[in-house]
Formats: sequence, structure tokens, C-alpha cells
Amino acid sequence: MQFLKDDYIIGYWFSSNENDDNVTFCLIRRNDEYIIENRFRYNKSDDGDNPFSDKDEKKFYTYSVSVNKASEDEMINHIDHLFKLSQSMGGFNVQSDHFRVDGDAMKFIEVAKTKEYFHIKEKKVH
Repeated sequence: MQFLKDDYIIGYWFSSNENDDNVTFCLIRRNDEYIIENRFRYNKSDDGDNPFSDKDEKKFYTYSVSVNKASEDEMINHIDHLFKLSQSMGGFNVQSDHFRVDGDAMKFIEVAKTKEYFHIKEKKVH
């Protein structure tokens, strides 16, 4: 995920299955749009659970909806529905979480660091 400077991150959804595959959704308000970032990660690593493995298969999807077409609550309800469909279709039922951020990228990182399933790789930027 990449956040822009003025992004307002509303919430994040995560679920995994017994193979350590996982699905995520992130709802962002960016200017006059809601951005939904969706990722599926399929664990293909032969060296155990390495969340940064280049062997993993990852599929990314991004959707946008005008803020004139739906309220924030409606967007959350839509993502809840998509999330539940993804869980049932992909067997993502081992670990599941949804958290509100209601803030910028730094607040997102602050909250994400408290989640055991969230792997954050920090890099020094020159």
C-alpha cells in the first residue's frame, strides 16, 4: 500500500487461512473519492512464513467511488460485505480483524504496529 500525503485512512480489514494466505482491504478518502485497496497474498514461500518472500503470489486491486455516490458508512458496509465474501470463498477464517484508523498514514502505522499479523518493514529515506 502506498498512501499520499493528504490521504485520510478510514479503516483496514485483514483475514488469513490455514496456509497463511491472506486478504486485506483498506478504505481511504482521497480528495473527492473513496479508494478501496484490496490485496490477496498466497504464501508460496518454502522457507516458512516469510511475509516479504518474493515467491509469494500477490494480487492487487484498486477501486474508486465518488464521495457523491456513497456515504462513509455505506462504503464501510460494502467493504464488510466484500470482506465476508472473500472470507467464505477463500477459506480466510483462521485470523480476522478490522480496525478503524480515522487519520493519516502515520496514525495508520501507529495502529498497525499493535497488530501481530501486520509486518512492517521500515526503510530510511534519504
